[in-house]
Amino acid sequence: MSKESLGLLIRKLRKEKGFSYRGLEKEMKKMAIKLVMDESGDGVMGDFRQQEVQGMSDKELDKLYKSLDKKDKNAISYVNIVHLENGRIETKRDVLVLLAKSLDYNEDALLAEGDKLGSDVEEIINKKSDVVPAFLRSTKHLTNEDWDELSKVVQKMNKKND
Repeated sequence: MSKESLGLLIRKLRKEKGFSYRGLEKEMKKMAIKLVMDESGDGVMGDFRQQEVQGMSDKELDKLYKSLDKKDKNAISYVNIVHLENGRIETKRDVLVLLAKSLDYNEDALLAEGDKLGSDVEEIINKKSDVVPAFLRSTKHLTNEDWDELSKVVQKMNKKND
Protein backbone atom coordinates (compact mmCIF):
# COMPACT_ATOMS: atom_id res chain seq x y z
CA MET A 1 0.00 0.00 0.00
CA SER A 2 1.07 3.59 -0.27
CA LYS A 3 0.76 6.80 1.67
CA GLU A 4 -1.37 8.13 -1.18
CA SER A 5 -3.90 5.29 -1.07
CA LEU A 6 -4.15 5.60 2.72
CA GLY A 7 -4.71 9.32 2.32
CA LEU A 8 -7.45 8.81 -0.26
CA LEU A 9 -9.20 6.30 2.01
CA ILE A 10 -9.04 8.66 5.00
CA ARG A 11 -10.39 11.54 2.89
CA LYS A 12 -13.24 9.36 1.60
CA LEU A 13 -14.19 8.19 5.10
CA ARG A 14 -13.94 11.70 6.57
CA LYS A 15 -16.22 13.11 3.88
CA GLU A 16 -18.70 10.24 4.26
CA LYS A 17 -18.97 11.04 7.97
CA GLY A 18 -19.31 14.75 7.24
CA PHE A 19 -16.27 15.80 9.27
CA SER A 20 -14.23 18.88 8.56
CA TYR A 21 -10.53 18.55 9.34
CA ARG A 22 -11.01 20.26 12.69
CA GLY A 23 -14.15 18.20 13.35
CA LEU A 24 -12.22 14.97 12.83
CA GLU A 25 -9.40 16.26 15.05
CA LYS A 26 -11.95 16.95 17.80
CA GLU A 27 -13.55 13.51 17.39
CA MET A 28 -10.14 11.82 17.57
CA LYS A 29 -9.25 13.70 20.77
CA LYS A 30 -12.57 12.67 22.31
CA MET A 31 -11.85 9.08 21.31
CA ALA A 32 -8.33 9.25 22.82
CA ILE A 33 -9.78 10.55 26.08
CA LYS A 34 -12.47 7.86 26.07
CA LEU A 35 -9.87 5.13 25.51
CA VAL A 36 -7.78 6.39 28.44
CA MET A 37 -10.92 6.52 30.59
CA ASP A 38 -11.83 2.96 29.59
CA GLU A 39 -8.31 1.69 30.37
CA SER A 40 -7.96 3.45 33.71
CA GLY A 41 -11.45 3.19 35.14
CA ASP A 42 -12.05 6.20 37.38
CA GLY A 43 -8.45 6.68 38.53
CA VAL A 44 -6.53 8.81 36.07
CA MET A 45 -9.42 10.85 34.70
CA GLY A 46 -11.04 11.71 38.02
CA ASP A 47 -14.72 12.58 37.79
CA PHE A 48 -14.93 13.07 34.04
CA ARG A 49 -17.57 11.03 32.29
CA GLN A 50 -17.95 10.53 28.57
CA GLN A 51 -21.04 12.76 28.49
CA GLU A 52 -19.03 15.59 30.02
CA VAL A 53 -16.30 15.12 27.42
CA GLN A 54 -18.87 15.30 24.60
CA GLY A 55 -20.10 18.69 25.84
CA MET A 56 -16.68 20.29 26.28
CA SER A 57 -15.58 23.35 24.42
CA ASP A 58 -12.63 23.03 22.05
CA LYS A 59 -10.35 24.72 24.61
CA GLU A 60 -11.42 22.41 27.43
CA LEU A 61 -11.04 19.39 25.19
CA ASP A 62 -7.52 20.45 24.14
CA LYS A 63 -6.54 21.01 27.77
CA LEU A 64 -7.83 17.59 28.84
CA TYR A 65 -6.23 15.87 25.84
CA LYS A 66 -2.86 17.49 26.58
CA SER A 67 -3.08 16.31 30.19
CA LEU A 68 -3.12 12.68 29.00
CA ASP A 69 0.04 10.67 29.45
CA LYS A 70 0.87 10.67 25.74
CA LYS A 71 4.38 10.95 24.33
CA ASP A 72 3.38 12.79 21.16
CA LYS A 73 0.55 15.14 22.02
CA ASN A 74 0.73 16.80 18.60
CA ALA A 75 0.05 13.59 16.66
CA ILE A 76 -3.65 14.46 16.50
CA SER A 77 -4.07 17.77 14.74
CA TYR A 78 -6.02 18.92 11.73
CA VAL A 79 -2.70 19.77 10.07
CA ASN A 80 -1.53 16.16 10.41
CA ILE A 81 -4.87 14.94 9.04
CA VAL A 82 -4.39 17.16 5.98
CA HIS A 83 -0.85 15.86 5.51
CA LEU A 84 -2.05 12.25 5.88
CA GLU A 85 -4.79 12.76 3.31
CA ASN A 86 -2.32 14.30 0.88
CA GLY A 87 0.14 11.43 1.33
CA ARG A 88 2.88 13.68 2.73
CA ILE A 89 3.49 11.84 5.99
CA GLU A 90 3.25 8.41 7.57
CA THR A 91 1.81 8.07 11.02
CA LYS A 92 1.93 5.80 14.03
CA ARG A 93 -0.29 2.81 14.60
CA ASP A 94 -2.06 4.53 17.53
CA VAL A 95 -3.13 7.44 15.33
CA LEU A 96 -4.48 5.07 12.67
CA VAL A 97 -6.43 3.19 15.34
CA LEU A 98 -7.93 6.47 16.59
CA LEU A 99 -8.79 7.43 13.01
CA ALA A 100 -10.50 4.08 12.44
CA LYS A 101 -12.49 4.33 15.67
CA SER A 102 -13.44 7.96 15.02
CA LEU A 103 -14.57 7.14 11.47
CA ASP A 104 -16.31 3.85 12.42
CA TYR A 105 -14.03 1.89 10.12
CA ASN A 106 -12.39 -1.50 10.55
CA GLU A 107 -9.12 -0.98 12.44
CA ASP A 108 -7.30 -3.87 10.79
CA ALA A 109 -8.27 -2.66 7.31
CA LEU A 110 -7.02 0.88 7.98
CA LEU A 111 -3.83 -0.42 9.58
CA ALA A 112 -3.22 -2.68 6.58
CA GLU A 113 -3.70 0.28 4.26
CA GLY A 114 -1.00 2.05 6.28
CA ASP A 115 1.31 -1.00 6.18
CA LYS A 116 0.94 -1.59 9.90
CA LEU A 117 -0.29 -4.47 12.07
CA GLY A 118 -2.54 -4.37 15.09
CA SER A 119 -0.64 -4.58 18.35
CA ASP A 120 -2.35 -7.88 19.18
CA VAL A 121 -1.29 -9.39 15.84
CA GLU A 122 2.25 -8.12 16.28
CA GLU A 123 2.35 -9.67 19.76
CA ILE A 124 1.27 -13.05 18.39
CA ILE A 125 3.94 -12.91 15.69
CA ASN A 126 6.60 -11.97 18.24
CA LYS A 127 5.59 -14.72 20.67
CA LYS A 128 5.59 -17.36 17.95
CA SER A 129 8.36 -15.95 15.78
CA ASP A 130 9.63 -19.40 14.93
CA VAL A 131 6.29 -20.64 13.56
CA VAL A 132 4.07 -17.77 12.38
CA PRO A 133 6.26 -16.36 9.59
CA ALA A 134 6.78 -19.82 8.09
CA PHE A 135 3.06 -20.54 8.37
CA LEU A 136 2.13 -17.27 6.64
CA ARG A 137 4.64 -17.87 3.87
CA SER A 138 3.15 -21.32 3.27
CA THR A 139 -0.32 -19.80 2.81
CA LYS A 140 0.53 -17.29 0.09
CA HIS A 141 -1.22 -19.32 -2.65
CA LEU A 142 -4.44 -20.01 -0.74
CA THR A 143 -7.72 -18.87 -2.27
CA ASN A 144 -10.39 -16.95 -0.35
CA GLU A 145 -12.31 -20.19 0.02
CA ASP A 146 -9.20 -21.87 1.45
CA TRP A 147 -8.84 -19.02 3.95
CA ASP A 148 -12.49 -19.37 4.98
CA GLU A 149 -12.02 -23.09 5.55
CA LEU A 150 -8.76 -22.55 7.45
CA SER A 151 -10.45 -19.91 9.60
CA LYS A 152 -13.23 -22.34 10.52
CA VAL A 153 -10.68 -25.00 11.49
CA VAL A 154 -8.84 -22.53 13.73
CA GLN A 155 -12.11 -21.40 15.35
CA LYS A 156 -12.95 -25.04 16.14
CA MET A 157 -9.49 -25.51 17.64
CA ASN A 158 -9.94 -22.39 19.78
CA LYS A 159 -13.31 -23.60 21.07
CA LYS A 160 -11.79 -26.99 21.91
CA ASN A 161 -8.94 -25.31 23.85
CA ASP A 162 -11.19 -22.96 25.83
